[in-house]
Formats: sequence, C-alpha cells, structure tokens
Amino acid sequence: MAAPRRRVTVSDVDHADVHDVAERLKEMSTAYQMCRDSDYRHSWRPLTANINDDGTRERVMRCSRCRTVKTRLMTAYGHTISVTYKYPEGYQLKGFGPLDETARDYLRLLSFNRDAGLDAPEYPASSVTPITAAKGKRNRKGRR
Repeated sequence: MAAPRRRVTVSDVDHADVHDVAERLKEMSTAYQMCRDSDYRHSWRPLTANINDDGTRERVMRCSRCRTVKTRLMTAYGHTISVTYKYPEGYQLKGFGPLDETARDYLRLLSFNRDAGLDAPEYPASSVTPITAAKGKRNRKGRR
C-alpha cells in the first residue's frame, strides 16, 4: 500500500526575506506593483473563448495593466481542469520563493505610499515577524 500523501503547508515553504525582496519590489513598474497588491489584483479582459474538439472549454484573458495572460481550461459543465499564467518579463521575482506575509505587507505599504504621493517606505526592521491571524471567533465559513 502506498504511503499517504503529506499535505504541504505554508510553514514548509522557504519564503523570500523581505529585505532581499524590498529593493526588487521598489524597482517594479507601477502596473506590476498594482497587480501584486491584494487591494488591486489583476484587471482581466477577455481575449478568446473556444470550445475544443473534446468538448472542453478554454478561456484566455489578459490583464490590461501588466499584460499577464491567464488560460482556464474547463469541462462542458464549467468545472476547472487547469489554470495557467504566462507572466511578462520582470513580473516574477525569480530566485526569491513565495512572498511571506511581511513581504506582502511591505508591498501593500509601498503601493499605498505611491497612491498617497509619499516616498517608498523604509525596509521593515529585522525583528519584525510575519503577522498571523488573530485568534478569535470564526466566521460562517470557518475562517478567522
């Protein structure tokens, strides 16, 4: 019998250090920053929608800001089979790993300061640790 699969959690992944990422984020274009900021995200526009010979549906969209292309393949009933992204050069932070919560907080503050006409924020202090969800009551969906 095969061994049960171990679920990979966020804590299992080596995240990028905010100090290593901060300079790269500041150098990104405004469009790339906006699409990475959780307040904005991508601004998808339809490119194509086709029914394939096997009956699957394929929708291709492009972000009007950063030009990322998203392709969704789904069944005839709308169930997602796969979603792929093709990012423009310079959008991904290659070699850094996923952004941790502190790096995402910095990106959000960088975006806010840009919107408010302020200088880029200082790097977070090295003693700053990622912010975790506050303990408390869960909402109806079981989330805190």
